[in-house]
Amino acid sequence: MDSLINIKLGLIGKSCEIMSMLRQEGIPFSEYDSLESCKLNGRESMLIISKASGRDMELLKDHLCKGGAVICDILNKDLISRMRAKKLDYDDSLYGGSIGRYESSGGYIVYVDKDLRKEASYSRAVIKEFFTSAGTVREKVASFPKYRDREILSRALMASFHVRGLPFVRLWYYPKGFRSLFNFRFDLDEDTGNDLELIAGVSEKYKDCTTWFVSCASFEKNAHKIKKLIDDGFDVQSHGYFHHTYSDSEQNEINIKKSIGYIGNLRGSVEGFAAPMGRWNEGLQVVLERLGFLYSSEFSLDYDNLPFYPISRSIFSSVLQIPIHPICWGIYKDAGIVNDNAIREYMQKIVIKKYEARLPILLYGHPSESIGKDPKLLEMVYGTADSLSNLWRARLSDLARWWKKREKVRFKEVTFDASKKTFSYELEDGADFSGIHLNVQVRADKAAYYGITGLSGNVSLDELQYEESRYLKADPDLYRERIWKKTRLKRLKDGLVDMLDWEERTPLNEIKRNSAASNIKYLLRRCGFDKVKINT
Repeated sequence: MDSLINIKLGLIGKSCEIMSMLRQEGIPFSEYDSLESCKLNGRESMLIISKASGRDMELLKDHLCKGGAVICDILNKDLISRMRAKKLDYDDSLYGGSIGRYESSGGYIVYVDKDLRKEASYSRAVIKEFFTSAGTVREKVASFPKYRDREILSRALMASFHVRGLPFVRLWYYPKGFRSLFNFRFDLDEDTGNDLELIAGVSEKYKDCTTWFVSCASFEKNAHKIKKLIDDGFDVQSHGYFHHTYSDSEQNEINIKKSIGYIGNLRGSVEGFAAPMGRWNEGLQVVLERLGFLYSSEFSLDYDNLPFYPISRSIFSSVLQIPIHPICWGIYKDAGIVNDNAIREYMQKIVIKKYEARLPILLYGHPSESIGKDPKLLEMVYGTADSLSNLWRARLSDLARWWKKREKVRFKEVTFDASKKTFSYELEDGADFSGIHLNVQVRADKAAYYGITGLSGNVSLDELQYEESRYLKADPDLYRERIWKKTRLKRLKDGLVDMLDWEERTPLNEIKRNSAASNIKYLLRRCGFDKVKINT
């Protein structure tokens, strides 16, 4: 093995899904249409194969003979047999049981036993049951949370670096070497007495880590409450005017524009959006792009993950998606669970577990829930966050701006000198590296953080300070999930609601009658069916 090794990753074959995960993880990589193009133009010793053809086999064999490594998933499983690779024994508890390591011709193949693109590209939502330590609740969320594929890919990449004795180097998730971040998102669906004022009072010292999404129609008569939030320095963003995410893009645009006008009239500035009930669709994303939003946050698209840019028709959106934890006090209330101590303990576990795994702590709730009646529940969450060191307190707008800045930092070169145990990096010209840190792992359970001070640098592995590193592992005492099996009647009713985009909030004269479904909804509403509540 040469003393100087290029440890920048080569992605072979176009895959927006894999590219998105690599960017989330901050892993230095170059993209190539084919192995031949990589051989002609690149020097990467680590390759991730999105697509390989029969004529690529000789090039792959040559790559492995030179001590290179290849990462592939189930779609390219035949590489293992075609390269006559032999499985290696290793401690799979560090990297996960779904990852296999193989040796072939002096090089290595790391295999992931699943399709890394299928679930990442799936955007439909389903109702799931969450079995938590506080009880069983239901919520309509993403069918396949995208964090699973991202974490598996990250572990596979780490395994491929470590099997060759190379450091795993990436851009860290947070600025200034913070170990995690905390934000509590409040969805103001309705105006319920003095709940908003009470929660705002408890949150006075947490303006830098709370974001408030207002459903404006609910506060039309009491706009002074929202104006006070804005005047007091809270981060106030749009939850739509009427509390509904429409199937129709035009209706969504009208609804969102109306909310922008409402908040603007109160001297607020809108750059973030959280769809009512967490519902996301491609038409909504198009509207958010057209209106120039910085970010949005919908758990029916994804949850418990790092921020990312949604993909539609192989094109990345310009609007950042910020996934949150989808379980709040309100859905416990909906399930008839009133054990506040158990709920409090569950929320505390979520905060601590995510912090220990170095994942963002992004929670949400409604002032009309138990937290509005008993502020001690919210104070407990705040207090737990306060007890954690090196925690970034951030508003969602701050997180979105940071992530966009981090996303623009790209590597020209990253090389490792095995004889000196140092690695060197060079960033692309013009990169704003202020606050940017590198995360370096020479073992799966140890990590170090290095603050970038220039467009290029040389780092000694022996001089870094290492600390414990861990992934968020499945904890049955925290929560498990499964798709909820609807009754036949429930399936029929939900199908009708979805087909008509049924809701009772939009005034009749504001319904856009631009389709058969919207005309049927209009006629049913006009005949008084809005009083029947067919979507309950």
